[in-house]
Amino acid sequence: MGNLAILLAELLHGLIALLQLLVLIQVVLSWMAVGLPLNPLTRLFHTVVEALYRPIRSVVPTTLGGVDFAPMIALGLLYLVDTTLVSAMLSSGYRWSR
Repeated sequence: MGNLAILLAELLHGLIALLQLLVLIQVVLSWMAVGLPLNPLTRLFHTVVEALYRPIRSVVPTTLGGVDFAPMIALGLLYLVDTTLVSAMLSSGYRWSR
C-alpha cells in the first residue's frame, strides 16, 4: 500500500512539473509573433493551458490593466498542490512501507 502511494505521489509530481513547464512555455509563446497560433504545437499548448486557466478566470478576475495574471495564479496553485498534497502522499507512503 505504501509503495502505491509513493508511486502515485511521484506521478502527480511529474504531472504538476509538466503543467508548470507548459504554463511557462505558453507565457513565452504569448510574447512571440502573431503567426505562431497557426503552429499545431502552439495550439496544443494553448488548449492544455487554457483548460487550466478557465476555472481560475471564472473565480478571480485575472486581467488588470491588460496584464493577465492567470498564469501566475496557476503556477502558484500548482506549487501549492505539489508542496502540500504530494508531500503528504509521500510521507504517508513512506510510513506505510515500513
